[in-house]
Amino acid sequence: MSCMKHLAFAAAILALPLAAAAEAPAPQSGFSDEVIQKPPRTETSRLLEMQRRSGEPEESEIPASIYVDTQRRSADTFRRPIPETLREDTTRSR
Repeated sequence: MSCMKHLAFAAAILALPLAAAAEAPAPQSGFSDEVIQKPPRTETSRLLEMQRRSGEPEESEIPASIYVDTQRRSADTFRRPIPETLREDTTRSR
């Protein structure tokens, strides 16, 4: 008989969550009362979106000679060995 009481008690415990879920009122028409808002756009995201929509420029924003010179200087930087210490020499005159 004791075993039957334990089974009945376990069944009652297991039925509690089901009864609690059935008592919760369902939102009207299946919708909740929460309003989801989009976060405000930042100025940066607005400008990036405008740039994406504008398409490719017909001409480069910088002249070709400046671009080539910049690439050449960048390549020269990588050809030099890395110094042992990285510090700016402020005493040398140029």
